[in-house]
Amino acid sequence: MNAMLTQHMSTSEFGKQMHESMGSSAQAMKALSKMSGQLSSATKDDVTELSRRLQAIEEQLAEVTSMLQRLLPQETAARPKRQISRSKRFKEAAPSKP
Repeated sequence: MNAMLTQHMSTSEFGKQMHESMGSSAQAMKALSKMSGQLSSATKDDVTELSRRLQAIEEQLAEVTSMLQRLLPQETAARPKRQISRSKRFKEAAPSKP
């Protein structure tokens, strides 16, 4: 088997096929290299900056929430929601029959 493979590998056809496959492989590696250069992943500094910006947004949201709570009348905030009985809820949700 070894002798047969050695004989096949010494043919010009095998050399030509290997040359073509190596050329294709090199082209694929170049294409992958270009694509990976175009793709960028977040660095530690990017994540730190994003975290800082998110913290600022959360602080602004807390401030807006606080202002809204001060502006709402106390009676509106304290008024309980009207409860609908279970049977009435299902009756309203069920389609009417003709």
